[in-house]
Amino acid sequence: MKTSSKICQNCQNNFIDTCSTQTARFCSRKCKGASYRKNRSNSGSEYFRLYREQNKARHKILTANWQKLNRDKCNAYLAKYRAAKLSQTPRWLNDKHLHSIELYYSVAKWIGEILDIEVEVDHIIPLQGDNVRGLHVPWNLQLLTAKENGIKGNKTPQL
Repeated sequence: MKTSSKICQNCQNNFIDTCSTQTARFCSRKCKGASYRKNRSNSGSEYFRLYREQNKARHKILTANWQKLNRDKCNAYLAKYRAAKLSQTPRWLNDKHLHSIELYYSVAKWIGEILDIEVEVDHIIPLQGDNVRGLHVPWNLQLLTAKENGIKGNKTPQL
């Protein structure tokens, strides 16, 4: 059996490669897993974000085609979202509050048309957050560009 001394690509420690093909790059499974997680978390999502940015038209066409072919899944998602929004809208909201909510959506539309950018109404504390669920009330709404809203996602801001 051949052995050779190598440097681990994760922790930079010396180790003896006892692999029969002499192709080991890490001193242990722990280092291999840590390296994989570190590289995967940065490159994967970043790669897809850049791809979507560079291929906006193609991505839009592919998304539209997927939605046509998967109308049932889209409808289920939208129904779930609407139900969450309804269940997160308190009964004690008065007409002024409901009008304020409508104004957010109107202003988002107007700003988007005037500036020719996508503006979305975002819930500061998400309606379907992992740890906390926000309410569909005027003081939990904000206007964000589509890009900013996509980056924020369903995360609760650090207060």
